Amino acid sequence: MKLNFMGDLVIQNPKNIRIGENLKDCLEKSNYNIVNFEAPVRKEKAVPELKSGPNLCQSIDSQTWLSQNNFQILAMANNHIMDYGTQGLENTLSYLKNYKHIGVGNWEEAYRPLIIEEGNLKVALFSMAELQFGILQDEDDRDKQGCAWINHASVNEIIWQTKKEVDFVVM
Repeated sequence: MKLNFMGDLVIQNPKNIRIGENLKDCLEKSNYNIVNFEAPVRKEKAVPELKSGPNLCQSIDSQTWLSQNNFQILAMANNHIMDYGTQGLENTLSYLKNYKHIGVGNWEEAYRPLIIEEGNLKVALFSMAELQFGILQDEDDRDKQGCAWINHASVNEIIWQTKKEVDFVVM
């Protein structure tokens, strides 16, 4: 199983993003390409949240670029995915419904690994972020939308339980 992990990606104008032939070849030969999808896809009526720092968003054309470059999995636990609130996250997940995602949603979704299998090999993928805007950190957050916090008290237990089911865990 060949996995590629890419850092933060914000697609504001897909026509301006170029990748070299060596990287394109690497992405095409991989079983899974995972990227940190750093911000929500913005629709016309999305309203930015009041927060410290900039509110980032991505082009409605992000899906085409991701598809053309062979990305299948979106890691979404980061400090910008909630920049347009719950509605921005829900719009993004709906718009990108053909992609697997990790690290966001309600409490159970955000802290649940994505398990991928190839032959007899099982790998669990997690996406978790530092304590920032949009993090699910308290028991009161169980019904809210947001992203997983890497230092939550339950993370070690979640990882130990997951390790019983898979060959490798990647965070």
